[in-house]
Amino acid sequence: MIKLKRGWKRYNIIIGFIVINCYSQTSFILKENLDFDKSIDTLKYSVAGGTLKGQIITSDKHVFFELDNDPDLGTQIILTPGEITLFTGGNIAGAAERESVYSYDQSSKNWVYSRHFEINHNNDNGSKSPEIEFSYREGESATIDGKKVHYVPVRPMKSDLGDLVLTAKKGSYDGRRIIEYIFTYPVNKKNVEGYNNLAYFLKGDDLALYILESIIKEVPDRVVTYLNLADSYYEMGNEAKAKENYSKYIKLMKKEKKDLGRIPKYVYARII
Repeated sequence: MIKLKRGWKRYNIIIGFIVINCYSQTSFILKENLDFDKSIDTLKYSVAGGTLKGQIITSDKHVFFELDNDPDLGTQIILTPGEITLFTGGNIAGAAERESVYSYDQSSKNWVYSRHFEINHNNDNGSKSPEIEFSYREGESATIDGKKVHYVPVRPMKSDLGDLVLTAKKGSYDGRRIIEYIFTYPVNKKNVEGYNNLAYFLKGDDLALYILESIIKEVPDRVVTYLNLADSYYEMGNEAKAKENYSKYIKLMKKEKKDLGRIPKYVYARII
Protein backbone atom coordinates (compact mmCIF):
# COMPACT_ATOMS: atom_id res chain seq x y z
CA MET A 1 0.00 0.00 0.00
CA ILE A 2 1.07 3.61 -0.57
CA LYS A 3 0.25 6.64 1.52
CA LEU A 4 -0.63 9.64 -0.59
CA LYS A 5 -0.06 12.72 1.53
CA ARG A 6 0.33 15.76 -0.61
CA GLY A 7 -0.27 17.25 -4.00
CA TRP A 8 -0.70 20.65 -5.62
CA LYS A 9 -4.25 21.36 -4.47
CA ARG A 10 -6.08 18.41 -6.02
CA TYR A 11 -5.68 15.07 -7.74
CA ASN A 12 -8.40 12.84 -9.13
CA ILE A 13 -7.65 9.18 -8.50
CA ILE A 14 -9.80 6.53 -10.13
CA ILE A 15 -10.27 3.23 -8.33
CA GLY A 16 -12.69 1.12 -10.29
CA PHE A 17 -15.64 3.39 -10.97
CA ILE A 18 -15.06 5.56 -7.88
CA VAL A 19 -13.34 8.93 -8.18
CA ILE A 20 -11.57 10.09 -5.01
CA ASN A 21 -10.61 13.76 -4.82
CA CYS A 22 -7.33 13.96 -2.93
CA TYR A 23 -6.59 17.39 -1.50
CA SER A 24 -3.29 18.65 -0.15
CA GLN A 25 -2.42 17.82 3.45
CA THR A 26 -4.86 14.88 3.35
CA SER A 27 -3.74 11.27 3.53
CA PHE A 28 -5.27 8.33 1.66
CA ILE A 29 -4.33 4.68 1.40
CA LEU A 30 -4.50 3.25 -2.11
CA LYS A 31 -5.35 -0.39 -2.65
CA GLU A 32 -3.23 -2.92 -4.53
CA ASN A 33 -4.94 -2.46 -7.91
CA LEU A 34 -5.46 0.93 -9.49
CA ASP A 35 -7.30 1.38 -12.78
CA PHE A 36 -5.80 4.44 -14.48
CA ASP A 37 -7.75 4.44 -17.71
CA LYS A 38 -9.55 1.38 -19.00
CA SER A 39 -8.98 2.37 -22.62
CA ILE A 40 -5.18 2.52 -22.24
CA ASP A 41 -3.72 0.52 -19.42
CA THR A 42 -3.92 -0.89 -15.92
CA LEU A 43 -1.28 -0.34 -13.27
CA LYS A 44 -0.69 -2.99 -10.62
CA TYR A 45 1.82 -2.36 -7.88
CA SER A 46 3.06 -3.33 -4.44
CA VAL A 47 5.55 -1.88 -1.98
CA ALA A 48 8.35 -3.90 -0.38
CA GLY A 49 11.50 -2.65 1.33
CA GLY A 50 10.84 0.97 0.38
CA THR A 51 10.54 0.15 -3.34
CA LEU A 52 7.47 0.46 -5.52
CA LYS A 53 7.38 -2.55 -7.84
CA GLY A 54 4.78 -2.97 -10.49
CA GLN A 55 3.67 -3.80 -13.96
CA ILE A 56 1.72 -1.82 -16.51
CA ILE A 57 -0.62 -3.96 -18.59
CA THR A 58 -1.44 -2.64 -22.04
CA SER A 59 -3.19 -4.22 -24.96
CA ASP A 60 0.04 -5.64 -26.38
CA LYS A 61 2.60 -6.07 -23.58
CA HIS A 62 3.51 -5.82 -19.91
CA VAL A 63 5.93 -3.15 -18.66
CA PHE A 64 7.70 -3.89 -15.39
CA PHE A 65 9.28 -1.15 -13.28
CA GLU A 66 10.74 -0.28 -9.86
CA LEU A 67 10.78 3.12 -8.16
CA ASP A 68 12.24 4.10 -4.79
CA ASN A 69 9.64 5.01 -2.20
CA ASP A 70 11.62 6.07 0.87
CA PRO A 71 9.50 7.61 3.69
CA ASP A 72 12.64 8.82 5.48
CA LEU A 73 13.42 11.11 2.54
CA GLY A 74 9.82 12.24 2.23
CA THR A 75 9.47 10.34 -1.03
CA GLN A 76 6.02 9.38 -2.20
CA ILE A 77 4.44 8.01 -5.35
CA ILE A 78 1.53 10.10 -6.61
CA LEU A 79 -0.71 8.20 -9.02
CA THR A 80 -3.12 10.04 -11.29
CA PRO A 81 -4.80 9.04 -14.55
CA GLY A 82 -2.11 9.18 -17.23
CA GLU A 83 0.71 10.17 -14.87
CA ILE A 84 3.02 8.72 -12.24
CA THR A 85 4.82 11.31 -10.12
CA LEU A 86 7.79 10.61 -7.89
CA PHE A 87 7.53 13.27 -5.18
CA THR A 88 10.47 13.94 -2.85
CA GLY A 89 11.17 16.39 -0.04
CA GLY A 90 7.78 17.36 1.29
CA ASN A 91 8.34 15.78 4.69
CA ILE A 92 11.61 17.56 5.46
CA ALA A 93 11.44 21.12 6.86
CA GLY A 94 13.05 23.60 4.51
CA ALA A 95 13.78 20.97 1.84
CA ALA A 96 12.96 21.56 -1.80
CA GLU A 97 10.07 19.62 -3.26
CA ARG A 98 11.09 17.62 -6.32
CA GLU A 99 8.65 15.99 -8.70
CA SER A 100 9.68 13.71 -11.54
CA VAL A 101 6.68 13.08 -13.75
CA TYR A 102 6.21 10.05 -15.99
CA SER A 103 3.49 10.40 -18.63
CA TYR A 104 1.90 7.64 -20.68
CA ASP A 105 3.09 7.82 -24.30
CA GLN A 106 0.80 6.23 -26.87
CA SER A 107 3.47 5.87 -29.55
CA SER A 108 5.87 3.82 -27.40
CA LYS A 109 3.13 2.25 -25.23
CA ASN A 110 5.24 3.13 -22.22
CA TRP A 111 5.56 5.58 -19.33
CA VAL A 112 8.15 8.23 -20.23
CA TYR A 113 9.98 10.70 -17.98
CA SER A 114 8.32 13.86 -19.28
CA ARG A 115 8.76 16.75 -16.81
CA HIS A 116 10.71 17.76 -13.72
CA PHE A 117 9.65 20.26 -11.05
CA GLU A 118 11.70 21.63 -8.18
CA ILE A 119 10.10 24.06 -5.71
CA ASN A 120 11.82 25.57 -2.69
CA HIS A 121 9.31 27.43 -0.52
CA ASN A 122 12.15 29.12 1.40
CA ASN A 123 10.39 29.01 4.77
CA ASP A 124 7.74 26.96 6.56
CA ASN A 125 4.81 29.35 6.22
CA GLY A 126 5.49 30.19 2.58
CA SER A 127 5.53 33.96 3.16
CA LYS A 128 8.46 34.43 0.80
CA SER A 129 8.60 34.00 -2.95
CA PRO A 130 9.55 30.40 -3.84
CA GLU A 131 12.47 29.36 -6.00
CA ILE A 132 11.14 27.27 -8.88
CA GLU A 133 12.83 25.20 -11.55
CA PHE A 134 11.01 23.38 -14.32
CA SER A 135 12.18 21.44 -17.36
CA TYR A 136 10.77 19.21 -20.08
CA ARG A 137 12.48 15.92 -20.88
CA GLU A 138 12.43 16.26 -24.64
CA GLY A 139 14.01 14.09 -27.31
CA GLU A 140 15.62 10.92 -26.00
CA SER A 141 14.09 10.25 -22.61
CA ALA A 142 14.05 7.40 -20.12
CA THR A 143 11.00 5.23 -19.62
CA ILE A 144 9.85 4.01 -16.25
CA ASP A 145 11.29 0.56 -16.97
CA GLY A 146 14.71 1.94 -17.97
CA LYS A 147 14.40 1.97 -21.77
CA LYS A 148 15.18 4.97 -23.98
CA VAL A 149 12.62 6.39 -26.41
CA HIS A 150 12.16 9.56 -28.43
CA TYR A 151 9.57 11.69 -26.66
CA VAL A 152 7.95 15.03 -27.48
CA PRO A 153 6.15 16.44 -24.41
CA VAL A 154 2.64 17.84 -24.74
CA ARG A 155 2.90 21.52 -23.85
CA PRO A 156 0.00 23.67 -22.64
CA MET A 157 -1.71 25.85 -25.24
CA LYS A 158 -0.98 29.56 -25.23
CA SER A 159 -4.69 30.30 -24.84
CA ASP A 160 -4.84 28.32 -21.58
CA LEU A 161 -3.97 31.37 -19.44
CA GLY A 162 -7.62 32.43 -19.35
CA ASP A 163 -8.61 28.95 -18.15
CA LEU A 164 -5.96 29.09 -15.43
CA VAL A 165 -7.39 32.40 -14.21
CA LEU A 166 -10.90 30.93 -14.08
CA THR A 167 -9.82 27.84 -12.13
CA ALA A 168 -7.83 30.01 -9.71
CA LYS A 169 -10.89 32.19 -9.21
CA LYS A 170 -12.86 29.06 -8.29
CA GLY A 171 -10.09 27.91 -5.93
CA SER A 172 -9.57 24.61 -7.78
CA TYR A 173 -6.27 25.36 -9.49
CA ASP A 174 -3.38 22.95 -10.06
CA GLY A 175 -0.08 24.60 -9.10
CA ARG A 176 1.99 22.25 -11.27
CA ARG A 177 -0.03 23.20 -14.34
CA ILE A 178 0.50 26.89 -13.57
CA ILE A 179 4.26 26.40 -13.18
CA GLU A 180 4.43 24.51 -16.47
CA TYR A 181 2.55 27.32 -18.21
CA ILE A 182 4.80 30.04 -16.72
CA PHE A 183 7.95 28.28 -17.92
CA THR A 184 6.44 27.57 -21.35
CA TYR A 185 5.12 31.11 -21.83
CA PRO A 186 7.17 33.47 -19.61
CA VAL A 187 5.76 36.79 -18.42
CA ASN A 188 6.01 39.54 -21.04
CA LYS A 189 4.35 42.89 -21.78
CA LYS A 190 1.61 41.24 -23.86
CA ASN A 191 0.44 38.72 -21.27
CA VAL A 192 1.18 40.71 -18.10
CA GLU A 193 -2.48 41.55 -17.46
CA GLY A 194 -3.50 37.89 -17.61
CA TYR A 195 -0.71 36.90 -15.21
CA ASN A 196 -1.63 39.76 -12.87
CA ASN A 197 -5.24 38.48 -12.77
CA LEU A 198 -3.98 34.96 -12.10
CA ALA A 199 -1.82 36.14 -9.19
CA TYR A 200 -4.74 38.10 -7.76
CA PHE A 201 -6.81 34.93 -7.40
CA LEU A 202 -3.83 33.00 -5.98
CA LYS A 203 -3.58 35.24 -2.90
CA GLY A 204 -2.47 33.19 0.08
CA ASP A 205 -0.30 30.93 -2.10
CA ASP A 206 3.40 31.75 -2.48
CA LEU A 207 2.99 31.03 -6.19
CA ALA A 208 1.26 34.43 -6.37
CA LEU A 209 4.44 36.04 -5.05
CA TYR A 210 6.49 34.27 -7.70
CA ILE A 211 4.22 35.51 -10.51
CA LEU A 212 4.03 39.09 -9.26
CA GLU A 213 7.79 39.36 -8.79
CA SER A 214 8.23 37.97 -12.31
CA ILE A 215 5.92 40.73 -13.58
CA ILE A 216 7.96 43.40 -11.80
CA LYS A 217 11.19 42.10 -13.33
CA GLU A 218 9.63 42.37 -16.80
CA VAL A 219 7.56 45.56 -16.31
CA PRO A 220 9.06 47.39 -13.29
CA ASP A 221 6.88 50.49 -13.67
CA ARG A 222 3.51 48.65 -13.55
CA VAL A 223 2.05 50.39 -10.51
CA VAL A 224 -0.81 48.04 -9.60
CA THR A 225 1.56 45.07 -9.37
CA TYR A 226 3.19 46.53 -6.27
CA LEU A 227 -0.23 46.84 -4.61
CA ASN A 228 -1.09 43.23 -5.43
CA LEU A 229 2.34 42.05 -4.25
CA ALA A 230 2.00 43.96 -1.00
CA ASP A 231 -1.51 42.54 -0.44
CA SER A 232 -0.20 39.01 -1.04
CA TYR A 233 2.67 39.44 1.41
CA TYR A 234 0.30 40.91 4.01
CA GLU A 235 -2.16 38.02 3.70
CA MET A 236 0.69 35.56 4.13
CA GLY A 237 1.92 37.26 7.30
CA ASN A 238 5.08 38.94 5.97
CA GLU A 239 4.29 42.47 7.14
CA ALA A 240 7.83 43.79 6.50
CA LYS A 241 7.67 42.91 2.78
CA ALA A 242 4.09 44.16 2.65
CA LYS A 243 5.09 47.60 4.01
CA GLU A 244 8.04 47.75 1.59
CA ASN A 245 5.79 47.19 -1.42
CA TYR A 246 2.94 49.42 -0.19
CA SER A 247 5.51 52.21 0.08
CA LYS A 248 6.77 51.53 -3.46
CA TYR A 249 3.15 51.54 -4.68
CA ILE A 250 2.43 54.96 -3.14
CA LYS A 251 5.73 56.36 -4.44
CA LEU A 252 4.96 55.21 -7.99
CA MET A 253 1.41 56.58 -7.79
CA LYS A 254 2.88 60.00 -6.97
CA LYS A 255 5.65 59.73 -9.56
CA GLU A 256 3.18 58.82 -12.32
CA LYS A 257 0.87 61.64 -11.12
CA LYS A 258 -2.03 59.26 -10.74
CA ASP A 259 -5.16 59.97 -8.74
CA LEU A 260 -4.06 59.43 -5.13
CA GLY A 261 -7.69 59.16 -4.13
CA ARG A 262 -7.72 55.72 -5.72
CA ILE A 263 -5.25 54.38 -3.18
CA PRO A 264 -7.20 52.00 -0.89
CA LYS A 265 -7.53 53.38 2.65
CA TYR A 266 -6.21 50.15 4.16
CA VAL A 267 -2.83 50.76 2.51
CA TYR A 268 -2.06 53.73 4.76
CA ALA A 269 -3.17 51.77 7.84
CA ARG A 270 -0.84 48.90 6.98
CA ILE A 271 2.31 51.00 6.59
CA ILE A 272 2.06 52.70 9.98
